[in-house]
Amino acid sequence: MNIRRLAAVCTCVFMLTIASLWRTPTVNGDDWQPISPEELKMTGVAEAPGAPAVYLYRQVDRDDNTSREYNYVRIKILSGEGRKYADIDIPFVKGNESIQSLKARTIRPDGSIVNFPLTTEVRQDIYGAFAYWSQEPWRVVATVYDVHIGLQSPASTRNERFFTGYVEADRELPHSLVAFGRVEDTPHARRSGYLTGNHPDFEVRRLILGLRWDFRPRQALTVEVGRGETSRGHQNEIRLQWSAALP
Repeated sequence: MNIRRLAAVCTCVFMLTIASLWRTPTVNGDDWQPISPEELKMTGVAEAPGAPAVYLYRQVDRDDNTSREYNYVRIKILSGEGRKYADIDIPFVKGNESIQSLKARTIRPDGSIVNFPLTTEVRQDIYGAFAYWSQEPWRVVATVYDVHIGLQSPASTRNERFFTGYVEADRELPHSLVAFGRVEDTPHARRSGYLTGNHPDFEVRRLILGLRWDFRPRQALTVEVGRGETSRGHQNEIRLQWSAALP
């Protein structure tokens, strides 16, 4: 999750509680600490001359009995170069941890405060093309999608675009068997902040080989061997499937 700045020189503050999924979340230190006039006017610190941004305050409270951690962080952006430090990444272990009671705000140099509701609107526009070719005993199907993603939050607007598609080839064999292969690919998927941030298990590339047996009218058994690639790494799978078409 990213919290973007609203001014070149500002103070960014956020609070969060990370708790195990099976624990009941609590909120600690709900009140914001006051910002002094000296901190608002600050353009540098003697301890780190030329620093683009500095931590003015950081508090971390841990409770090992309840597996909770509370963080309070105040960051001062001192220059245009330091704007990137206003983007806050919050790492956590998916499936074992969750983020609760997250709050964030930006304080402008004039002292005005912008509270972030931390909601993001996602807009998707998808355009596709389909191709089909058949000549016994072969059949080839291909599809490509042009995906446009618009992410809009109170602090920023970001647009992304990527292509995804697949090609599948089937060949009829004796004894009601069909052999097939399928390649799925999403080029440059790792460059997409939307996919890597919101869908880390999205398969950017996948190869499937399979055999289908049409043992009865409208019924089939299929065995597939696949290898997929996500942002986390590679994964292999073997799948056995029974399918039926209702009248």
